[in-house]
Amino acid sequence: VLFRSSRRQNEAVSTRVRAFTLIEVLVALAMIAVGAAAVLSSLDTAARAADRVRERTFAGWVAMNRVVETRLLRATNLKESSTDGEVEMAGRRWHWKETVRPTSFTGLWRIEVRVRAADSTDWLAERQGALGESLAPAGLGRDPWDLNAVNP
Repeated sequence: VLFRSSRRQNEAVSTRVRAFTLIEVLVALAMIAVGAAAVLSSLDTAARAADRVRERTFAGWVAMNRVVETRLLRATNLKESSTDGEVEMAGRRWHWKETVRPTSFTGLWRIEVRVRAADSTDWLAERQGALGESLAPAGLGRDPWDLNAVNP
């Protein structure tokens, strides 16, 4: 009889142990859903930021390419101008706007290029360059960057 009474006590204790209620389970699932939504939102923001950096990088390359093209093609035909055009790079069309104007230094021209995606109005990059007839002070007799010049 002693054995049976302790067994009944154990059974009574085990029936008092409760499982999670439906409300508790739903609250836990809601908390997990909110956490998962926050993580997904953070991942989406990071992906958009990476895409924006990639776009700005390509736009910067387009702008620098345009500065170099202008320096090479217009080295002997310098005049104040404002032009624009489109070019394709990295599978995308890019619109550029270039302004060439003289600086306060004689013979030195400033080249400014702004670039945006062709289907956007938001300028993504701006680069500047210079082109000059001579950057050396007058009277030296030679350009200091001339590779053919002989050092004294």
